[in-house]
Amino acid sequence: MNKTSLKMPIRRTTELRGLGAAARRCGVSHTHLRKVLQGERKPSAELARKMRRMGLKPGELAEGK
Repeated sequence: MNKTSLKMPIRRTTELRGLGAAARRCGVSHTHLRKVLQGERKPSAELARKMRRMGLKPGELAEGK
């Protein structure tokens, strides 16, 4: 996967193509990515790295944040 393709901010990615496209860019299912974003699952080191490149933070969609 091209490194520059991971740099599009997640909010823009989800606006354009949805969570499924963002998950494909990270190489995981949309369900797994949603649960990581909601703080229900912990990402692997590789997924955390890919998420950082896309401007995502694990748990950023958790209630109260």
